[in-house]
Amino acid sequence: MASEFTLGIQFNLDSGWMGGAYYLQNLLAALGTLERARQPDVVVITHSKPSYDFLAESGYRKLSYCSREQVVADPHHRDIDLLFPFPIEETSLPTLTWIPDFQEKHMPYLFTPGEIEGRRREHETYFSREGLLLSSEDALADYRQFYSGYRIPTFVVPFASFLPAQLPDMDAVRARHGLPERYFFAPNQFWIHKNHIVILAALKELKERGIEPIVCFSGKEFDPRAQGYAPFLRKKVAEWGLTDQVRFLGFMPREDQVAAMRGAQAIIQPSRFEGWSTVIEDAKALNQYIIASRLDVHKEQLTKNADFFDPSDFKSLADLLERHWQERPTVELSDYRRNQREYGARLLGTFRALVMANQAAREDMAREIVSDISHSIDDSDILGLSPVVDLRDEGLDTEGWSRWMESTQLLVSRETLTAKAPVLHLVFRNQVPGQKLTIRAGETILQKGFTIPQDELSVPLELYVNLEKHVGAGDIRLEISELTKQGYRQLGLLIEKIDFVAMAN
Repeated sequence: MASEFTLGIQFNLDSGWMGGAYYLQNLLAALGTLERARQPDVVVITHSKPSYDFLAESGYRKLSYCSREQVVADPHHRDIDLLFPFPIEETSLPTLTWIPDFQEKHMPYLFTPGEIEGRRREHETYFSREGLLLSSEDALADYRQFYSGYRIPTFVVPFASFLPAQLPDMDAVRARHGLPERYFFAPNQFWIHKNHIVILAALKELKERGIEPIVCFSGKEFDPRAQGYAPFLRKKVAEWGLTDQVRFLGFMPREDQVAAMRGAQAIIQPSRFEGWSTVIEDAKALNQYIIASRLDVHKEQLTKNADFFDPSDFKSLADLLERHWQERPTVELSDYRRNQREYGARLLGTFRALVMANQAAREDMAREIVSDISHSIDDSDILGLSPVVDLRDEGLDTEGWSRWMESTQLLVSRETLTAKAPVLHLVFRNQVPGQKLTIRAGETILQKGFTIPQDELSVPLELYVNLEKHVGAGDIRLEISELTKQGYRQLGLLIEKIDFVAMAN
């Protein structure tokens, strides 16, 4: 079966930023959770076969690759409908760009003036494209603060992690990397903003209290912006007498790193800045406990199995390490597969929205559809703006029927509603926090403001609405009528069943 559209992903493997590489690998794994018929074809645009092979490890089956030069020479090569995560300037291919974070706005001292100016120009180029993808509400707030003059369709899609299917034996991992039986683990690149020093200061504080927990660090020991950072940390370990308590493991194979995370007493994420932390998502996928710096984005990511500390306060971190060293923290188990499926569904909805908008533009409908689907919610009411999804030819009686509702309206014809079965029965999963569902017959509002709480995302919900007085009155419309300001830009209901039933006796 032919795919509905083709996504072009530009990617060249860079060991200096494995977070970006794993982001794209996880993105493909998330698309792989979709039904095969709904999965797009994906073309990896790269200069190296190893880069393609790395993404192929995601297990995504509708994957091929070509070179950037081939696409520049012929923009219709492989029939790519949408580029991600950055444009090919020599072509006019529609592009959804991705900005992980706006760190240079918060920590300009980590960048040269040339780097800051380069990022500004790059971002402004991105804002001239068809859409912008962000990974957190925290990043969205930054975009609105620092680039308030731009109006680009913007989507917030937090990513989920996908772990290796099989992890190595823990005893073998301990032997390979010199891991003790009990340890905390901080698996981060050795970049200065990752704030390893606060962990060392906390260990020094605990040593003075007579407590000596062990912390293992993994990650490439190089920061191009602060090349003396890793040697500085090693020097502090020696000065503070922490040699027996600190292990520098270097860059670890993914499988070994994940196994080490699973075996740890808890994961420490002390960073001073993040866009959306891969370390935290990995830990959540493992049902691991996390000790994290008190950043807005970390609080957005973590709703349980976590403690927070001020990233400048080593004593508060020391208190948490002392508590959890004495007794391993209790973890509330959750099924992380739900996060993975939700991520795949939101990605698909976002990609499809932009592909549909571009197709409409080619038919002289400009870009109004995507503006209606994903426009900024600040002062506007989206009621009735998006195109209607007409289900009159879809067959509404089929159990298990499902469709993403990318528009704000879903139409059911008046002929479907009869006096024998006048009760609308809707089974759906909400995918967006804060939206409200309104049901109309003609111009009459039948049910308004059916709000789905944040904690019921992706939980099957059932709704019955008596339409007995409205038989023959007009088509029935289900409308997403309201979003909170902090709601995700991707609209969506996953409809599992729509039918009409008789009234209960």
